[in-house]
Amino acid sequence: MVMFECLNCRAKFDDDEPEKCPRCSSGRLRRAAAQEPPKASAAFSERKAHTRSSMVYGDTKAAWKSFHNQDVKGCLECGGTEFDMDWKKKERVCRKCGAVSRLARRLV
Repeated sequence: MVMFECLNCRAKFDDDEPEKCPRCSSGRLRRAAAQEPPKASAAFSERKAHTRSSMVYGDTKAAWKSFHNQDVKGCLECGGTEFDMDWKKKERVCRKCGAVSRLARRLV
C-alpha cells in the first residue's frame, strides 16, 4: 500500500491506484511523504525542577521546601562570602566572581 494525499482537502489515505479522493472526490492526488511519529526528547523524560542557578531541588513539594528553607552562606562557585543584594530581582551577586544566585523564599 502506498500513502496518497489529496491536494484539495489534504486527506491522507492508503490505496494502490486511486482515481479520486474518498473524502471529496477530487482527482488532484499526490504521493504523501512517509512520516515517522515524533520521538519524546530526553529533556522531557527526566523532569526536575531547576532554579535560575544550576541547583536542582527535586520534583516533590518536600524537596522544594527543603531547598527554600536552607541558608547558603557562601557563593556556590567560588566560596566567597561578600554579596551585593538585589532585592527587586530577588538575587544576590558575588563580589568576588560575579556569580548571580537566586535568593531562597522563606516559608513561615
